[in-house]
Amino acid sequence: MTELELHIEQDVEDPRWSPYNLHLIEPIAQHVIKELKISSSLFIELHLVNDESIQVLNYTYRQKDKATNVLSFPAFDGNLNLSTLHQNITIGLGDIFLSFETIQKEKEDKKISFENHCYHLFLHGLLHLLGFDHQTDEEANIMETMEIKILSQFNIANPYEKV
Repeated sequence: MTELELHIEQDVEDPRWSPYNLHLIEPIAQHVIKELKISSSLFIELHLVNDESIQVLNYTYRQKDKATNVLSFPAFDGNLNLSTLHQNITIGLGDIFLSFETIQKEKEDKKISFENHCYHLFLHGLLHLLGFDHQTDEEANIMETMEIKILSQFNIANPYEKV
């Protein structure tokens, strides 16, 4: 099994990300690789941004003029062919954007740690890059079950439980 190549780019526009050491990002991604039996080397860009930046992206690409917690942009058009992930090649999966202010607000509402919320949202974005979605109840159930299972391996509580 190959190691996941993960490039983390911190956006200087918002220094509020600086105190946070999101040390479980790569282990979570490695766990996804193991869980899905992926043999390709994956390249992912993780951008730690603010509400203003993510709102522009959300409007530009989704026509939603509001900030959101996470956006993911696959590097490929259409659905990812999962057989591609079982070849010994390097695949650029795409970009994941996390927004500081929205995550901060949500963690206070949910009474969870900032870091754990970031881990969940990174995982959620990564699964989108890998072709998972939640347009139907069945898709949502599959995706949420996988998120809960993987996060539990890192002692992170079920993010879908009501507080």
